[in-house]
Amino acid sequence: MDIETLATNLSCAKFDSRTVIFADSILTTALFGRHNHTREKRLHRAQVLATEFDLDEDEQRTIRETFESGKSKLTEAADDWEIYHSKATSLCNKLTRSSASLQNAGPQSRRFIAWWLEAYTLVINPNASVKLSTINISPDKVKGFAIHSTKFIPKDFTIKELVGLMPYDNNTAHTRLSEITPAPSQDQQLGQVRILFGPIRFINHLCVNFNTAYIDEPATSTFYVYAIRDIQPNEEITVDYGTGYFDDLPEGCPCRTCSKPPENLAKMNPDQSSRLETTAGTVGPSPQSTETENKNHRRNKLRREKRKEKV
Repeated sequence: MDIETLATNLSCAKFDSRTVIFADSILTTALFGRHNHTREKRLHRAQVLATEFDLDEDEQRTIRETFESGKSKLTEAADDWEIYHSKATSLCNKLTRSSASLQNAGPQSRRFIAWWLEAYTLVINPNASVKLSTINISPDKVKGFAIHSTKFIPKDFTIKELVGLMPYDNNTAHTRLSEITPAPSQDQQLGQVRILFGPIRFINHLCVNFNTAYIDEPATSTFYVYAIRDIQPNEEITVDYGTGYFDDLPEGCPCRTCSKPPENLAKMNPDQSSRLETTAGTVGPSPQSTETENKNHRRNKLRREKRKEKV
């Protein structure tokens, strides 16, 4: 699979926020969301970009069945960009014809749907260096999505299957699910927060011991992640979303680091627990020591306890 060529072509795309937010929410709900026929313990919790969104279950099923009928042709064509793009466009047309919601997603919707199919097929391709998987995200066994490595990934390697793009505007209401600040080198207005869409948003946050960091593609609206240490096969790909990202949640940061007692943090490898710099503005990780990480963890825990007392 020629990831370099595929990623380069995907990085050149430009979309408006309205198309991205609504078309992405439709596809994410239909293909990654909960399904009534699925056993309770295997339910997926798919989060969407739209603030108000509802998709009829019959329409979800139609979109899902249409995608399943054509995805194998798309994965098989990943060695040739022109064929890959042609197959994605064909599947996009079938999906659009099957869904009134996709037809109403905006004037750029067909081009975006084709891009979405091309991007997400990279992380379900058997030859990719990473894969989309599910993990338990709560004690009641509700599942959420994660990205895992399929092979050894060396330090400093850029994982281009995990592509993410920003729309060229911010004119549509959206959730805070995937916000990022553009880097100075990118083709975006400085200081303007954007949503980040694409497979990159399935990477889970980790405060300590994360194994990747964001890296921007200059002169584009694209982000990837690169390995900040060697990543072993079947290891979850994690990244630091940045200081303060979860401040608006009453329970604080939900990552598995913050669910551990503070004393367990001292047992982690100090070489892997410090934050790294990134060019991705205020959303990227900031350099801090392990000692500071532990203090922040204790402070966040106290803050959550005080919030509970007020309630």
